[in-house]
Amino acid sequence: MTVLRAFCPLHIFWYFKRRGKHGWTSLGGIMLSITGTEALFADLAHFPLSAIQVAFTTVVFPCLLLAYCGQAAYLMNNKEQVYDAFYHSIPGLLN
Repeated sequence: MTVLRAFCPLHIFWYFKRRGKHGWTSLGGIMLSITGTEALFADLAHFPLSAIQVAFTTVVFPCLLLAYCGQAAYLMNNKEQVYDAFYHSIPGLLN
């Protein structure tokens, strides 16, 4: 449950206060991953904008949040597997 506390807006303030300039760098990486996922919809010009917005906010973004929360929870318990956390956090694949 400690990963879900990240949804509190105060945590981002504390994060930047603690990390300073490095906090902004990590936030840039997070924003790139979100906008990169949104770019998957760039070729869907034949769909209305509202359909793309609804699909992103109701399906894609919640799935990204769940995936990132799961990886964060995995890294909290397995700090030595930072470089390949994505693959090791999948249950039953490499573990």
